[in-house]
Parts: sequence; C-alpha cells; structure tokens
Amino acid sequence: PTSTPSLAVAWGSGTPVSLAIAADGTAIITRPASAPGDANRLVIRTRAGTFDGPNFSFRVQPLGGALPARLYYALDQSPAPASSPFFDLTEAQRLAPSDLTLDLGSASPGFHTLHLQLHDTQGGRTEQLRHLHITPSRVQTLVGLAYTFKPAGDGAPIDIELAPLTSSPEPQDIALPVPASLPAGAYTLVLHLANTHADLGSASTADLFLGGAYDIWAADALAGRDPSETGPLADPDQDQLVNLLEYAFGLDPLQPAASAAYSIQSQTTPAGAPSLLVEYRQREGGAGELGVDYIAGGLRYTVEGSTDLQTWVPYSELPSIGSYSSRHTNGDGTETVQLEVLYEQTLDSAKRVFLRLKVSVVP
Repeated sequence: PTSTPSLAVAWGSGTPVSLAIAADGTAIITRPASAPGDANRLVIRTRAGTFDGPNFSFRVQPLGGALPARLYYALDQSPAPASSPFFDLTEAQRLAPSDLTLDLGSASPGFHTLHLQLHDTQGGRTEQLRHLHITPSRVQTLVGLAYTFKPAGDGAPIDIELAPLTSSPEPQDIALPVPASLPAGAYTLVLHLANTHADLGSASTADLFLGGAYDIWAADALAGRDPSETGPLADPDQDQLVNLLEYAFGLDPLQPAASAAYSIQSQTTPAGAPSLLVEYRQREGGAGELGVDYIAGGLRYTVEGSTDLQTWVPYSELPSIGSYSSRHTNGDGTETVQLEVLYEQTLDSAKRVFLRLKVSVVP
C-alpha cells in the first residue's frame, strides 16, 4: 500500500524502459528504430516498489511493417512449408479476425494437437498450438441411428436395425419402431450414431418402460413390490380400491384413501324432482363427453344406468328429464366430476333407476 506502482516496456529481448503514464491514465508506446530483431514481441513489466509483479507479453504488428501473408497448419507436428496445407490470407483476413475452415483429411479419432504457423511477407513466422478431439462420427457423414433394447436384469439385448437419418444441420425428431413381440417391462435403450463407414459413436442410454399407461404408472407407483401386488386387480393397501381404480382416481395404491374417490347419492331438487348425483375423480387431459365416452390415460369413464341391476347401459339411454354436469381441477393431474340426472317426480317400483361408475381399459 505504501509503494508506488510502475510499468516498464521492452521490445523483444531489449532493455526495459520506464513507461510514462499521462494524467488521463493512457500511455503511448513507441517502437525505437534500434529495437532488436525480435521486436514484434512487446513485454510489459509491472513493479510495486521493490516487488516485481506479473509480466505481460504481446505479439505486435508495427504500423508499416510486414503483414501476415500465409497460414500453414498440420496435426501433431510443426508445419513444413514445402508440404503442409496452407491459406493465402486476403487483405480482409489480415486486418480483422476471420473464420477459416481447415480440412483435416482422414485424421484418426482421438486427441490431437493442431499446429498453426503464420508467415509474414518478409519471411517472419510465429507458431501456436491448439488441442482438438476428433470424434469417430462426423455430422456430414451420419447415416443412421443404431439402437438396442436391453431388458432389466440379465436379459439378452435385443438388437434393432438401423433407423435412417436425413442430412440436416437442424435437430431431428426420429420415431424408433418398437417390435410388437417385445414384452412389456423395464428396458435400457442404447443409442449409437453411425456414419457411412458403419463406425459407431459413443453410446447414449435412456431408461424406459414398455407397456400401457397403467403399466407405466404401476412401474413407478408400485416399484419394488411383489408381482402379486402390482396387477390391475390387486389391492395392496386393502382399501377396497384395486390398483386400476387407484390409477383411475389419481390415488396412492400403497396408502388407504382418506376420503371416497367416488359416490352416488339420491336427492331431491328444489322443484321436488328426484335425482341421482354421481361424483368421482378422473384423470385430466382426456377427450369425450363426461360420463359417456370420456377417455384419459388409457381409460374410459362411463356412468351406466339400470332398472334391474342386471342389464346396464349408458345412463343417457334411460328415460330422464335432464342432466347436469360440472368439473373442477384438483391440481394433481385429476379433476372431480359431478353428474346429476333428474327423473320424473314419482319413482314407483316399476320406474326404479340405478347408476354406477364403470372404468375400463381402452384397447
């Protein structure tokens, strides 16, 4: 803190000379006529009192001196001007940063050192090194995506033929056909990019589960359970709701339901008409008419009616004087549906009506 910082400059291997800093913090550096032959290298030395600070070295092209003219390059060795490929630089490339494409020919995959050697118009040159990693597959030679399904456990991998790729610099969506004979279950999908020489790139993997929507849900919600507890008609939490209904209502199959997932109540409207109110949870994001043919998550939700508890038909096929339905989201991927069906004001034994909720798997 008590020392005065100072700067000195030296051209090439010349003697450092103190640098005068103007009041505005700038300095003018002049290359003397007596500078040594390596004077294209400017060294700035820093000091604070008696302590040396870091030094900085720059390659400088003096105004009016030789301009860069040709760029030679080679892999893993210094370029040989007589045999190495080169670029003759244009005036624009000499005066401003430019993009150049280097043809590396048949370079083998792996790590390499790229040697860049810049020559000026007077024969001077400088060399720089860049480290590269060349991958086995090149974008312009990609022809397909090889993929393999590896079953969980010790199952044998199932090799699939190459999925073709089209040449495009943009990302592509590719549909990978799954053999119909492939059993449902957990798999690891192994992907390899292949080029025109049938070389395979590094493998990428993804875990997936093949099966219907219920199978995918059960693989997560019932992970690690005995197979006898994972079937659609099993009831591991003993709450009288089988797994298929736990899935249909968006419940935890391992925790007894805290409240009823569905209910059917007989009531009377303010006008005195009898009605049946059906309330139930269903999975969101489906399509179809509520209570008739609504399908979501691979399931169909249907409210059915009967007059004898023997023959059941969609509720809308039985005589009624109207119906009302509403729905509201539960914020957990399900929604609650209320369906009220109105009937004539007198229901004698000949006009009895029963309703039920049916949940079925869509083929």
